[in-house]
Amino acid sequence: LMIPSSSGFRFIDPQTIIYLKAEGSYTKIYLEDKTTLLATKNMKEYERKLSVSKFIRVHNSYVINIDHLYGFDKNQEEFHLNNGHRVPISVRRKQAIMDRLVH
Repeated sequence: LMIPSSSGFRFIDPQTIIYLKAEGSYTKIYLEDKTTLLATKNMKEYERKLSVSKFIRVHNSYVINIDHLYGFDKNQEEFHLNNGHRVPISVRRKQAIMDRLVH
C-alpha cells in the first residue's frame, strides 16, 4: 500500500497497520513498529483500499485492523488494541460491529 505524505511516499504492508485515525482531510496511520505516518489522503480512500475482512470502521474517525484487537470495554465503549491504545466505538455502529466480530 502506497502512503503519500507531504515529503513523498512510503510503501507499507497493510498487515502492519494497527489502526487509522482521521485527522481532518489527512489520515494518521499507526503501525506495528510503533511509528505513525501522516498520510495526505482522507480515511475514506484507505477504507476502500484495505481488506474488508481485516479492517472495520468502528467510529467516524477510526478504522481498526481486527488482527490487532485485544479486547472491548463495554463501560467505556472502546476497543483495546494490542499496542496499548484505546479506540472509541460508535454507538450507532456497535451492534453491527459486534455481530461481525462474533461471526
